[in-house]
Amino acid sequence: MRKWEKITINKTNKIIKLIKDKKFIDFCDEDAQKAGNEEGGYKSNKYYKSKNRFLEFYLKNRYATLDNYLKNNLNPKVKTLSIGSGRCINELSLLSCDFDIVCSDLEIPQCYEKSKKLFGNFNYTKLDILNEIIEYKFGYIFCLSVIYNFSNFEIEKFFKNINQIL
Repeated sequence: MRKWEKITINKTNKIIKLIKDKKFIDFCDEDAQKAGNEEGGYKSNKYYKSKNRFLEFYLKNRYATLDNYLKNNLNPKVKTLSIGSGRCINELSLLSCDFDIVCSDLEIPQCYEKSKKLFGNFNYTKLDILNEIIEYKFGYIFCLSVIYNFSNFEIEKFFKNINQIL
């Protein structure tokens, strides 16, 4: 399993907090605790009451821009893989418009079950794209807000692995 480092930097660009070697799911839990129920953390029920409530809360700013781009540039009938899906904000919007999306991340987040209750059953798979190849082929693959974390070596591996399943 890929390990994560999470840092907090203050206004003077000094690291004030460094967390090493936590699993992805640990960060989900930690972020949920920080966010609490009022801010829509992973454990929040407030924004998982309806599709509209979820999309109104999460699908704004850059997510709305990405949503518009994806809807205008993907064919809904072509099988698509999302890498680093996390909460699946954009993916759930696409699924609600009948796109054929498979979500993936290092771990399946706790919010997956809540999301299925709102948006219906959808495929979410555990995938470490740097170290695993899945057997399926996809017409489209997208990766939002993840690749910037990779080193040059990891980026080469990422594209090599993507090439094998695209």
